[in-house]
Amino acid sequence: MGENILRWVYSKNESLSLRADSGWIDKFTFKLLDAEFPFIIRQPKNSLVFLGDSLSLNADVTGMQPLNYQWRKNKTALNGEISNSLELTANSKSVGGNYSVEVTNSKGSVISDPASLVVFNEGDPLGQALELSESTWQTDGSSDWFPQAVVNRDGEDALQSGAIENGQFSEVSINLEGSRTLSFWWKVSSELNRDYLRFYIDNTRIAEISGLLDWQQRHIILPEGRHNLRWIYEKDFDRSLGQDTAWVDNLSFNPASEAINPALDTEGLIWNTGGDASWYPQEITTFDREEALQSGNITHGGETWVETTVIGPGILSFWWRVHSEEEHDTLGFYFDDELVEKISDNSGWQRKSYSLGGEAHTLRWRYAKNATRSIGQDAAWLDQVFYLGSVAPIDNWQVRHFSTAEINDPLISGNLADADDDGVANILEYALGQDPRFADRLGLPTVATIEINNTEYLTLTYRRNKLATDIDYRVEVSNDLKEWDSSTGSTVEIGVTNLDAETELVVIRDILPISSSPKRFMRLRVEEKD
Repeated sequence: MGENILRWVYSKNESLSLRADSGWIDKFTFKLLDAEFPFIIRQPKNSLVFLGDSLSLNADVTGMQPLNYQWRKNKTALNGEISNSLELTANSKSVGGNYSVEVTNSKGSVISDPASLVVFNEGDPLGQALELSESTWQTDGSSDWFPQAVVNRDGEDALQSGAIENGQFSEVSINLEGSRTLSFWWKVSSELNRDYLRFYIDNTRIAEISGLLDWQQRHIILPEGRHNLRWIYEKDFDRSLGQDTAWVDNLSFNPASEAINPALDTEGLIWNTGGDASWYPQEITTFDREEALQSGNITHGGETWVETTVIGPGILSFWWRVHSEEEHDTLGFYFDDELVEKISDNSGWQRKSYSLGGEAHTLRWRYAKNATRSIGQDAAWLDQVFYLGSVAPIDNWQVRHFSTAEINDPLISGNLADADDDGVANILEYALGQDPRFADRLGLPTVATIEINNTEYLTLTYRRNKLATDIDYRVEVSNDLKEWDSSTGSTVEIGVTNLDAETELVVIRDILPISSSPKRFMRLRVEEKD
């Protein structure tokens, strides 16, 4: 009541500018209310109760009589609840929710702010709000975290950081056993890049969020042993923006593979990680600009590894990278405990592919440090691991020349596709032992003539991929380009020359002389065997 001054202020700190660096106001309206209009002078309060407790929600309202009340739960009207107070008994957890009251009279209506009611079993209310009560939760700092139901991820309740001032923090923590993946959802409403919600494992900061961010899920791989986990909302010594608070909800534990498979773009593989620290998913350094696995944080003389087991025969490809002290701190790939290859220094992303024989094989990637200094980011990364078991030779060839995404796209890697736009289909590039990513028509079959006993014959010469045991090569002959003959006895092989370990040069002669028909043609036909 009385005169009021309304002011909108956009202010800047002394550092950088982001985005449009402006504020906007639109469609301002003001309605003068008289004393007869219903007005809530005391809102219903948020409440935390245990099973079996009773409580009363109240709203103090002024305005012209008579005043009519209608209580609601989660925006749905409650039958018969039409007084200025709502009496409840928490006989089950389903009693919890968001309660509000609508008040009306002949002048108009008003709806109260929602009051959060959270019902807990006897025990730890913090753990119950996070769906994880296997150990005791603790809260610390300038103000305690608390359960509430107004803002949550699962439609029930979540933990919210306590109200703090500039330069203060609010912390919630728990001690848990590792060797598994911790998943949780978190959200923050704060001054961007000034006030943060941060997650720590044993005093090491693992992740942080800031600004106006909605619910996001995180997957964190916990190393072996017992660890202290902390979520801290902390403010700098400047102003406040947004709701100036943070939330955490839906904690759960899963096998490490459930976090590693999505990061490496694999499905169904069972992964383990260990050593002096565990590898973990992250989104900062990646090959595919989505997610990759990073080596755990280790000190001098330490190691960190990730491994899986596959059944051969099959083909394996992956992208890896390292940034370390050259020749001393290395990322190695091991096949059945034997070192296959290692890299160091600032390698950049590199793609590797291997053919695996039959039986089960253990694949391990290991980052290890010597006992002296650290250089660069002192870490290793792995991304886009692709394994295809019980494969045909053409699948092996595809892995050597195409990325995982390209293999899954038949318009790029399919038999009839032409990845390098040179007019030669991929299946022919494979049959001829050529590179499908390098436009080159010089390796195509050629037709010539040969003279035997003063008689000329057509010949066809082509390169043959010695590894392409799944390809049927047929040289066909014709008089009219309509009817083609590849039957036994229509041609004869007159020469095979080894070119290298994978290809050979084949010369085929027509059984009939050129003079036997006004026109004579030869061609090579390749098909994948059934």
